[in-house]
Amino acid sequence: MFEEYEKYCQPVVILDSEFVVAHKNGAAKILNIKPRIGTNIKKYVDGANAEKLNDAAGKDEFRMIELDVISTLKRCVAQPRGKEFTVLIFYDALNYLTDGNHAGGKLDKIGEIIAGYNSERKKIRAESSVLAGTDGETASAGKCFLRENSKKIMKINEHFRRHITNLIPNNAKKTCNIADFLNNFTSGISQYISSFGYKIGGGKSEDRIFYHELNENDFLLINYILSAASFKHSVFNKVDIRFFDDFQPATLRYEFKTQKDFFKAHENMFLPDYLDEIKDIEYLDFNLAALVAKNNDLSLKVYYDADESSVRFDLIFNKKNQKKSKKSENPEVYSALILNYISAEKIKEGAEIEFAEII
Repeated sequence: MFEEYEKYCQPVVILDSEFVVAHKNGAAKILNIKPRIGTNIKKYVDGANAEKLNDAAGKDEFRMIELDVISTLKRCVAQPRGKEFTVLIFYDALNYLTDGNHAGGKLDKIGEIIAGYNSERKKIRAESSVLAGTDGETASAGKCFLRENSKKIMKINEHFRRHITNLIPNNAKKTCNIADFLNNFTSGISQYISSFGYKIGGGKSEDRIFYHELNENDFLLINYILSAASFKHSVFNKVDIRFFDDFQPATLRYEFKTQKDFFKAHENMFLPDYLDEIKDIEYLDFNLAALVAKNNDLSLKVYYDADESSVRFDLIFNKKNQKKSKKSENPEVYSALILNYISAEKIKEGAEIEFAEII
């Protein structure tokens, strides 16, 4: 009855008309999503979230809700499946955000994105009387299909969530050396993703200073989102990460190989503007990355190269609030500007704890 959801790499929990858990897909079982089958979900939500559930079922609209459970996966999107069932899909973007981020308005903005998606669905329905999917479900509900390596991706994303939610929220602007940060990030995650068969390529910038006024925790979040998306879609499980600062604007690029028909299957990934063009809820992660980037004077662009069958995620740095120089030019200034509280060692240490049972 719910076979189509077994293909989703996002955890899915399905509720009946009384909001009792009727089914969980394979991803939800792998990540041990609570509550158990046969339990009424309303025991795990407050009044506001219960009202959102009613809206999802009664008004045929998507609503973001939060469960009162001990888990890094507690936020999901409730969406109708005909009149008899409500589907809860646990998107990574919602759960990368800590409670501290709520004060900064990020969750509120994601809620606005979901509301915009509801409006987009209404336009589609007005233009066509034929709905894709089953019992009124739109085809865009979850195109991230399970592959042979999906369990590994789920475990990597689980570490990303735990690492980010364990950071102390700090919304103050910080001056971050991009090349130094990237060296720490790639060396830190490389030490554990290699056990899952993933590789990160690209050159390092050992002798270059390029700093930008941004929140380093925000920058970590953006890079985790882009890394997870790259691992998910790379056909060779290899991603090249490079930072180009020899031309303006400076750009941090994630690049990986895809299947020949990738653009056709993922057309909505290549929007000119993720914040204003709401078309596919599958790409909430990119909406969040674009939102955080904008708050830090960055912009996110996604490109597809048909000749090379490759995808590029470009994080572009605006010209203001940045400086480029050689380390040797002014070592005192360099040492004063570099912030190393998110180090490769810290990333690796957290990864070893989270992955001890499967590495």
